[in-house]
Amino acid sequence: MPTWAADRLVLLLVLTTCVAALFACSGDPSTPVPPPPVPTSTPPSTPANTLLAQGMPAARVPKDCTLVAPAAEVDRIAGRRLGPSLQIVGVPEPAIGRTERLACYYGASGGVKKPVGAVELGLAGYATERAAAQRVRATIDAERARGAAVNEIRLGAEPAVLLVGPKERTLMLALDRATVVVTARHGVVDDDQATRVLTVLGQRASGALLA
Repeated sequence: MPTWAADRLVLLLVLTTCVAALFACSGDPSTPVPPPPVPTSTPPSTPANTLLAQGMPAARVPKDCTLVAPAAEVDRIAGRRLGPSLQIVGVPEPAIGRTERLACYYGASGGVKKPVGAVELGLAGYATERAAAQRVRATIDAERARGAAVNEIRLGAEPAVLLVGPKERTLMLALDRATVVVTARHGVVDDDQATRVLTVLGQRASGALLA
């Protein structure tokens, strides 16, 4: 074979080898290459996120104070006419797990923005039993820090707490996913009748909770 023919054959073999190697490394150029995964992070769970993810639980609190204790009935239990009444339907507060709230003021003053009642009933529903119990404990701790006396009592078969502060007496308890708070200002009822009045109103409010 002439020298020039051998040289062409060697060059052809080299080019063929390079082209084959190039295709083997690059693969099919028409196949799309997936982009690298984007790092993701999951936000920490919060009461608000939990409520939104699970949906609001069934209501426990009526939307009208007349379904809890009409003003005339509260007057009868207190043994005196208290005066005008006022109700405020609260909005959910996911930060503390509260889903609903109803505040009833009897002998009300101060208007809607800063209501004060001679007697007050407060019912609230929570996302979980734990959230309700934590709210009661937080309130007890706050009132104790302000100097209130804390007394453990019972409301029927349920454990409750009676707080006696400088301006008022408050009975409160947690019932499953709900809380009940009853407050009477000092002087509204006689001291020796205050616990009885709070207990009767507490039973009335507890019985108004929705199943």
